[in-house]
Amino acid sequence: MTDEDYFGLVNVDCKKLIGSKYAPIRDEFSQLRSLAITKRSNLKSIKRILVFLGGGLQTKNIQVVLDSLKAINWNNKILIDLVVNKDDPIINSITKKQDQYPYKINVFSNIDNMAELILETDLAIGSAGSISWERCCLGLPSILKVVAENQRVIAENLKKTGAALLWEDSDQLINAIKKYKSSKSFQNGMIGSAFEVCDGLGVKRLSRYINNFFILDTR
Repeated sequence: MTDEDYFGLVNVDCKKLIGSKYAPIRDEFSQLRSLAITKRSNLKSIKRILVFLGGGLQTKNIQVVLDSLKAINWNNKILIDLVVNKDDPIINSITKKQDQYPYKINVFSNIDNMAELILETDLAIGSAGSISWERCCLGLPSILKVVAENQRVIAENLKKTGAALLWEDSDQLINAIKKYKSSKSFQNGMIGSAFEVCDGLGVKRLSRYINNFFILDTR
């Protein structure tokens, strides 16, 4: 978002604190950032993939992701960390068909350790919601699907920065995975771009500005 997006919506003298620089994400992400920088710099192969398409029921989209991952020729074993709504029918389907997938799937619901999951994974396949800033803070490249129209601007902007690729159907997803997988330099470029999007210090910047505002206002 830019200042122009708020033209006519706020007073002309309104101070606008917008953009990923001010993204209000939890402290644990910035606290793990230095570890993430070291881990990403030592990436040799994709071993672990985070799949999270939002908090709603995403049965169809998740199935597309799992089937697309089956279509990839992996040079090593991979592990899928799937974060899903606890009521999503896909959980029962995975439990019954786990042996049909050429990779292990860890299923998580109602988690409180997203920062640790993002740190440990090498690629994210997910939606373009607010978690985008958390992934970028820890330098995790993403292959994004717009699952709600209000995510489109985020997705397109992340694509422009080089931090993400986009997909709408299985063919696009497979091609995006292959593109990321095939080139170490491309991976490093996406990692670097992700780190530049958000450093996780948005809350500190907001707090500092608000505190300074009230100090000045009371003088």
